[in-house]
Amino acid sequence: MNNQSVNLTAKKTNSKLTILFDGGSRGNPGIAGAAAIIKQPGAQTISVSKFFPHATNNEAEYNGAILGLEKALEIGAGQVVLKGDSQLVINQLKGTWRVKTPHLRPLWTKAKSLLNQFDSVKLEWIPRAQNSEADAAANQAMDQRKGVSAVRNKATGLPKVQPSLPKLADQFSELPKVKPVPKLANQISELIADAKNAKLKDFLKLKSGRDEFTSKRLPTLKEMVPASVQNAIASAMADADDSTLAKVYRWYLRGLPADLAIRKVQVDLEVSEKIIERRKKNQQTL
Repeated sequence: MNNQSVNLTAKKTNSKLTILFDGGSRGNPGIAGAAAIIKQPGAQTISVSKFFPHATNNEAEYNGAILGLEKALEIGAGQVVLKGDSQLVINQLKGTWRVKTPHLRPLWTKAKSLLNQFDSVKLEWIPRAQNSEADAAANQAMDQRKGVSAVRNKATGLPKVQPSLPKLADQFSELPKVKPVPKLANQISELIADAKNAKLKDFLKLKSGRDEFTSKRLPTLKEMVPASVQNAIASAMADADDSTLAKVYRWYLRGLPADLAIRKVQVDLEVSEKIIERRKKNQQTL
């Protein structure tokens, strides 16, 4: 954790808040908007957003998280659950992915500094479909081209609005696909058919065992994956290390569409991380 601290805290309470963040850029880079929706049990929902004349998608996503964390500290939250559909931001804040892009380092540092000021923090990736409120607020910031704005809404939250800015996930449907390997064909077909409703357990039960792709390393896998798929995966996972990219490529070659291959690897990494944390806690109690 970074030792720098941005002190915005009011008197802390035991309240647990959920922050939904999002951000987007029209042009990438181009005009951008960042937003966060703060949900408080039995209280008003708070929407905070900001317009940026020029930023990338990833910068906007980070700023959405920062806006939400700052507002949560401002109202005295002691515990937060930070949720977003940006795998890059969530994984970098967790420490699962490295921050290799220089212009994102200051934003990562600021976000980590804010996270340090809470008593309890949980970071959670969510599908885009579950993040429509923050997405709508970020797009509204771009449409209105205003600075920081904050709005309180009734506890029922903002109305569900279809996002006006297509994200990378929407483009995956146009990418080339691979025929599922025979032994996984049924499972993969079922997962693809119900992708929007797929749960963590659906990805976990998908196991390849040792197959023809297991021993292949990234350079070899790149020769087997179409360039358009590589570009889409690289854009979605800009700071993923070679090992993580190789895992995604393997699942793509086994028959998962690119977006589901990313999600499969994300689920496996999250579960592995939880197992490691549990083992550490058990060792500490011995």
